Amino acid sequence: MLARYAIALVALGLTGCDRHAPARADITTCHGQIMDSAPHREDDIIDVHEHRQMLICMAQKGYAFQSKNTECVTRMTQADNPACYARD
Repeated sequence: MLARYAIALVALGLTGCDRHAPARADITTCHGQIMDSAPHREDDIIDVHEHRQMLICMAQKGYAFQSKNTECVTRMTQADNPACYARD
């Protein structure tokens, strides 16, 4: 069920006008690095403890997480949401 939810989110994010395309491409790269760094199944998504790795990876690529954006910091930080990043 969780895998279907993740796939639906990715599909939703890839539709329409994508003003977050640069961040989306880098998130995809970072996501791949995180998934390759530890044993995961093919349909896994990053876990809560891996969000910090996503934030670090994106910072290394020149992005700042928009922590003042309430959409990005809800009950769980949306570290893999391209709308939550801006170039430094």
